[in-house]
Amino acid sequence: NAFATATLQGLATTQLAGLSAVKIGGLAATAFALLTSVQFGGLTAAQVKGINTTELASITTGQVSGLTSTQIAALTATQLNNLPASAIDSLSAAQLDGLTAGQIGAMNTTAFGAINSAQLGGLTTTQLRGISIADIQSLTAAQISGLSAAQLGGLTAAQITNLSTTAIAALTQQVTGLTSAQVGALTTSQLNVLTTASISGLVTTQIAGLSAVKIGGLSGTEFASLTSTQLGVLSAAQVKGISTTDMAAITTGQVSGLTSTEIAALTASQLNNMPASAIDALSAGQIGGLTAAQIGQLNATAFGALNSTQLSGLTTTQFKGFNTTDIAALTIGQVSSMTSTDLHQLSANQVHAFTTTVLQSMTTTQSAALI
Repeated sequence: NAFATATLQGLATTQLAGLSAVKIGGLAATAFALLTSVQFGGLTAAQVKGINTTELASITTGQVSGLTSTQIAALTATQLNNLPASAIDSLSAAQLDGLTAGQIGAMNTTAFGAINSAQLGGLTTTQLRGISIADIQSLTAAQISGLSAAQLGGLTAAQITNLSTTAIAALTQQVTGLTSAQVGALTTSQLNVLTTASISGLVTTQIAGLSAVKIGGLSGTEFASLTSTQLGVLSAAQVKGISTTDMAAITTGQVSGLTSTEIAALTASQLNNMPASAIDALSAGQIGGLTAAQIGQLNATAFGALNSTQLSGLTTTQFKGFNTTDIAALTIGQVSSMTSTDLHQLSANQVHAFTTTVLQSMTTTQSAALI
């Protein structure tokens, strides 16, 4: 500590190598401040570990620029957490390469918060997986913007679950990197802040990760952003998760993607909340997925939305599912397409439910089939 400024600054790296870790740590703050970046770069791993926290707290960006990745790897958690934010923010990609997953995981939120988006963008999957839950929770929108789709896809499910809604809302094309397991790990709150572009961009394997509960938890805007292709890959369990509110807003374009298997999975509440336009748009193949029980549970509004072409395509088994209330609501136009074979399958109770107006509109062949 008695060294003159010129003397200390003039020491070559070979001379500094003679100082023990204890002596490095014993340097007065004024003496430590005199060390150059070149001198810092010549310290051994052991000497680096000897730098005390007071010294590190005052290290300049100029001095820290001399540290190698090997020296960075030698820093303890206490030392890292005492580095000034400016020093951390100035670390190069090459220097950050020296950080181990363990070191990153030991960083407190203050130190971790000093890492900028570009630096995060340079971390490896192994390093990223080392980020603690507390630090994950503190990730800002600015920081997460630096992660690539591949890097986001490398995070653990636990890390994804703990991302703040602010961070999630800032994601753009990175969402394409999420795995099925990660999508499944997203909470309803997180899903509800994803942009519609992110939701509509989810691929089949990602959609598969959503539980029925989370499908049902999608906001109206997000559900509206789902494409017919995305809806067409939902499992029966996922289809059952669609809320009646979302079902009430489903478009003809979206409903066109549903398969007959998915149609068969719809509950009575879901079917009865589908817009008339969506029901009217169902193809013969889709209508073929309806069971007799489902048809029997249709309320008058939903049943009334079936057009004559759809009714004419129903099987005899499906016809037997008509409830008397729906039969009583049948219009002349709907009945006009029914074949004598279909009408012949109806029970006496079903036949008695036809209105006089509809019965009088039937052809001789149709009427004969009711006997």
